[in-house]
Amino acid sequence: MAAKMINEKVKAYRKEFGIDNRQDLLAMVALDYAVESLTLNEESEDMDNLVTKKIDFWSSLIDSTLNSD
Repeated sequence: MAAKMINEKVKAYRKEFGIDNRQDLLAMVALDYAVESLTLNEESEDMDNLVTKKIDFWSSLIDSTLNSD
């Protein structure tokens, strides 16, 4: 599956940029996947932080409600 995805990107870059050097194309694909991975990691960290803040909020609200008696 990974090989198929890489080959598809290589073909797309070959068509888009008119490059025939396989090594250059593979380097471009590797860079593209590296950037994509970093972007996904950043988005995941942002989501984790948001979820943590919401859990903290609800936990605090529950604690204050239970302790108000």
